[in-house]
Amino acid sequence: MNGKTLVAYFSKSGNTRKAAEAVARESGGNLYEIQIERDYPKSYFMTVILGMKEFFRKERSRIKSESVAEFDSYENILLGFPIWYGTCPMAVISFLEKYNFTGKNVYIFFTSGGARDCSKAKSDIAKVCPAAKIHDGIRLNSNEIQVDRIKSWLEK
Repeated sequence: MNGKTLVAYFSKSGNTRKAAEAVARESGGNLYEIQIERDYPKSYFMTVILGMKEFFRKERSRIKSESVAEFDSYENILLGFPIWYGTCPMAVISFLEKYNFTGKNVYIFFTSGGARDCSKAKSDIAKVCPAAKIHDGIRLNSNEIQVDRIKSWLEK
């Protein structure tokens, strides 16, 4: 992977954070956590229900983390998130809407207890970032974070 790399991620429980840290180590990218003002329920089930309501109502999360310094200088954005209701959380959409992704490469990595792919999330991200090249994603649950899998994904 050529060019400056940002590893941006949203994590509720810490699983995606662990994956993002491994991706940042292997890619040499700068780590950025997407933090929002709202706290989600502790219950996974209630979080998924709330995430589904946000998705259908198209509610945007308010980002509380600082803006990415020199965002325009990044060529590659490695974007991590848990799969909620088959797609990315609205916090990720809120993050994407803050920046101009024209000409950027967006590589998706995700965590999920059930989803095997991120095709719906990829499609939703492409709608928000139509001028970016959105690459296929990789699932990196905490028990699947293997350096060789990450390296192989980064080489595509």
